Amino acid sequence: MNLQVFERLSLEERLQLVWNEGNQIGIRFGRKHHVCLYHLQDYFAEIWFDPEEREVSMVRAFTSTICLDPYLSQINIDQLLTEQYD
Repeated sequence: MNLQVFERLSLEERLQLVWNEGNQIGIRFGRKHHVCLYHLQDYFAEIWFDPEEREVSMVRAFTSTICLDPYLSQINIDQLLTEQYD
């Protein structure tokens, strides 16, 4: 499913699609939300969970790599560097 079709789905449909077909690749914790990052085909999706309300408040999709910036600090490349120089 492409991004344009995804964006026309209801919140519940987007949530089910991400859970069923996405690969979780990151998570971050904000003041009011926990945000899980998923990769789907040619785009990324975030599930925004409100722990106080115990509900998903938003599922958004994007293709811009700028939106990945909040997750960059989680990437550890030490093992890649070690393997390269062994």
